[in-house]
Amino acid sequence: MASSVGTLKKRAATNLQVNGSPKVRRNTKGGGKSKCSKRGSKSSGIDMNYQQVTAVGKNSPLDIVHPSYMHLHPPANEEEIDEDEEEQTFAHFVEYGKRNPNATGTGRWKLAKKRNKILILVVEPGGGEQSMFTTSELKQYIEAFFQLDADCAELGMGTIDIGNKRINLNSPSRSSHMSSHPLRLLDLNSKAKKSKKSKLAYALDVFSLFDALVQLVVEPYISCLALINYKLAEEWDSSITEVLGRACGDRICCVSLPCHDSKREIFWTSTHELLHTIGFDHCTSFRCIMNAFNSLEKATLFLSPPNLRKLKNFHNIPDFDNGAFLIKHYKELLYVVRDFDALSTENREFERDCIWLESKINALKQIFPE
Repeated sequence: MASSVGTLKKRAATNLQVNGSPKVRRNTKGGGKSKCSKRGSKSSGIDMNYQQVTAVGKNSPLDIVHPSYMHLHPPANEEEIDEDEEEQTFAHFVEYGKRNPNATGTGRWKLAKKRNKILILVVEPGGGEQSMFTTSELKQYIEAFFQLDADCAELGMGTIDIGNKRINLNSPSRSSHMSSHPLRLLDLNSKAKKSKKSKLAYALDVFSLFDALVQLVVEPYISCLALINYKLAEEWDSSITEVLGRACGDRICCVSLPCHDSKREIFWTSTHELLHTIGFDHCTSFRCIMNAFNSLEKATLFLSPPNLRKLKNFHNIPDFDNGAFLIKHYKELLYVVRDFDALSTENREFERDCIWLESKINALKQIFPE
């Protein structure tokens, strides 16, 4: 399977729309990514390098860092990270939560009583790729992972109900919106030498899609995941690149279904992009679902210690909650993933995920007996 950065690789930076132009979100404050070999303290029996210690932050609780399960959170491989990208530490995430989203990426959206659900939107349903999964399955997985309720809707021509708002896709207001932000097609062969036998290959411009979908991120939704039955691409510095998924600063992310080969891959990309919409940047210190580059067949579906701590902070869960939030997070994921694995009897694509979850849950239960 080809993607924007080569065979079986995944690139999914968060982007902000600023005056109609996409801006790559980079962390501009903090010390940035360190590659030094300085070691963290071993007094607690935990062996982490300096970058990992910095990413997790001070006074980390036992459900975030503990010697009994750190083998389940190995360092990221070099091929999984962008060397030019800074690590978003837990301290950064907390600090960004004090500010609204902005062009420098030093602010983020926050959970609120009026915005506490996720919208899963299938754009032009009926593509063959959707036969790999059902929206109900993805809904279950997203709800377990994010510990938030989710709704599903289909976007075609006609009237649909989104949250507390009814949108007529044929209405003059919608036509006006689309005329000011028309969808664009990008020629994937624009740089190739054309011949009479050249196969036409086009993709939707993902940023024009963001402009068209922004009206759908209404209360009670904090984020919108759009599943697209077309190829997606972006134009950046006069080059056109096909992408598997992309997120923007307007709480919208898109995933191209034709570019994925399995249910697990679709769930990986969907979760990765949704995490971007709530303020998570790429992880460089540990193996994590938020690594910038991944072989989708081998990628982990789970969060690294610093990102687990961010998820708790996003939900306003105190650091020291006796592991209750993360144990619930993992238990619900295991319940859902185990069903998926039982259904995929031929290739057992979720088998290793079930084993990982069982190991992590058992380790946490040893620390926090019920």
